[in-house]
Amino acid sequence: MAKGTPCEYYRERRSIRVAYGFSHMFDEIPMKKARGVKWAVEGCFTSRITYFRSKRGERPITPVEQRAIAAAFKRHGITEPPLFDRYENVYDW
Repeated sequence: MAKGTPCEYYRERRSIRVAYGFSHMFDEIPMKKARGVKWAVEGCFTSRITYFRSKRGERPITPVEQRAIAAAFKRHGITEPPLFDRYENVYDW
């Protein structure tokens, strides 16, 4: 590697806020909208397995996925922000 060239493997040490689980996310949504919103939220993940692992809190929900879920809520006319079970600050490695 040439002197003064940045290392391609270097990552800045910064933390992000990830969410875990959403067991009560759909509790306050009117039944007429709930089915559509659930399908839209499921579409925010790469697979159904990833959706269910995220819902149970087995994998972190990234800030990008959190924003996609919030956008799905807005598309269905729900003004309340989505509720996640817990949040954690982790390093973005």
